[in-house]
Amino acid sequence: GVSIGPFCTVGASARIGDSCRLHTGSHVTGHTELGEGCVVHTGAILGADLPGRTIIGENNVIGNYAVVGVKCQDLKYKPGDECFLRIGNNNEIREYCSIHRSSKSCDCTVIGDNNLIMGSCHVAHDCKIGSN
Repeated sequence: GVSIGPFCTVGASARIGDSCRLHTGSHVTGHTELGEGCVVHTGAILGADLPGRTIIGENNVIGNYAVVGVKCQDLKYKPGDECFLRIGNNNEIREYCSIHRSSKSCDCTVIGDNNLIMGSCHVAHDCKIGSN
């Protein structure tokens, strides 16, 4: 029940859950897990070919050209560190958002369940956002 549109990329280590829809030109790379029922809109980029992991729960909507689970913008980041992002269930992440992985192996950027991350927002490394 997975739908992958034209010009999409799904990396060798990526995992796509049942009933997910990837729209044209969206990309899921690196050690990224996409839960059941997620929708990834045109041009969105999920994950990166870096050590660490991006885990996205079920029934999330990722907007056009959002960038989720990439390397943090922190000068203290050391190349090769495993960094993490965990997103819960039922979130709507709107167009042009950026959400970065943690800046160090002992931490994790976290977004809970049932949130609206409005267009063009930035969730920086190591942030913790609850639910609702």
